[in-house]
Amino acid sequence: HRFIGEESTPTEQVEGILNDPSSCVWVVDPLDGTTNYAHHIPHYACSVAAVRGGQILAGVIFQPVAEECYIAIRGKGATLNGDRLRTSSVSELGSALVAVSIPPQIQRDTAEVQKLLLILEHAQSIRRTGSAALNMCYVASGRLDAYWAIHTSVWDIAAGALLVSEAGGMICDPSGGPFDLSRPRPLATANPALKQELVGILQA
Repeated sequence: HRFIGEESTPTEQVEGILNDPSSCVWVVDPLDGTTNYAHHIPHYACSVAAVRGGQILAGVIFQPVAEECYIAIRGKGATLNGDRLRTSSVSELGSALVAVSIPPQIQRDTAEVQKLLLILEHAQSIRRTGSAALNMCYVASGRLDAYWAIHTSVWDIAAGALLVSEAGGMICDPSGGPFDLSRPRPLATANPALKQELVGILQA
């Protein structure tokens, strides 16, 4: 068994470790939403995923304040405290609640800001929660209809990516291409129709 974590794994080693078919890799983020935690905002979580050969086998995300435990096993679905999860039925961006991850102290002329402005014009509403792991949980559970980010790390979203797909949602790259766990730029949506609309806007 091998481990990947924010505090212990150099970025240049992540891809090789993730794609190693000879061992199970545990991808761990002990505290996703550190800034929220530091400011006593009760929105943070612990995320753990098991990966072999680049494929996510299982994932667990625990939100300690709400005592919510999200579990996904490849091919066996996703649950929240034992109840089966399904993504929302919202298929049009105009009716969608969309979350986004934006890096701190970002410049106004960066791609993230320009894409955010485009989505603001079309979505029902936008959220920036401070926890990528919980954003993925909320897409899987139908609380959010979509979530996107250009810059995340594998420990932020590995477990959440499996949660979304096992709950019936879509996970891809913001360009619409396949999601690459070693270069995690997630676009998570409730269904294919919402994915296509968001991809079109993010590529504008």
